[in-house]
Amino acid sequence: MEIQDEGSLGFWITHPDPNWWRDNRDIDFPEFGQTPIFIGVKKHSDGILKVNISGPFSQRFSFNAPCPEPKPGRGVFFGASWTGGVLTVFLNGKQVAEMRAKESPPSGASPAC
Repeated sequence: MEIQDEGSLGFWITHPDPNWWRDNRDIDFPEFGQTPIFIGVKKHSDGILKVNISGPFSQRFSFNAPCPEPKPGRGVFFGASWTGGVLTVFLNGKQVAEMRAKESPPSGASPAC
């Protein structure tokens, strides 16, 4: 089984400004990951986090969610797991998204007309 088919990851979203999560600035966090999984996070001025995830099920996923209040001294904890064609995402331990992989046609199948 490959990491694209089943896996999980977790990390802290942090910023030097303690009010980053509620101010009216856009903040782009550096994309990170290791082939084949990559994550990009942006906090919009309206307090919405946009997260792009590439790799699970060899596809790209994107979702928006309100940025929760950071844990003091830590930040916002991001967690994701994927298995059985479903990617589930958590912020500070609360599920904020569940996305299904797009089905690919069977190998050798002809495209629909």
